[in-house]
Amino acid sequence: MWGGLFSAIDCSLVYICQKEDPWNSITNGALTGAVLSVRTGAAAMAGSAVIGGVLLALIEGVGGILINNCLCMAVFVELCLNSVVKLC
Repeated sequence: MWGGLFSAIDCSLVYICQKEDPWNSITNGALTGAVLSVRTGAAAMAGSAVIGGVLLALIEGVGGILINNCLCMAVFVELCLNSVVKLC
């Protein structure tokens, strides 16, 4: 249920915004949380939306940080190796 709703909202946001970015995923998590708790009332919907949005923001943030750090580390290692080779 959660995965299907998440995918449907994700595809809808990509279609509406005409781009794929981290904000779509964060909004997607918030909307999925809210829709899944719609039967429990507005307060529960708001809480679930905040939790879903924060969870996806953490996932997107940590993923972006790890990817950027790994890419930076790979470039740094390559530059160091190239410098050592040029010295020899």
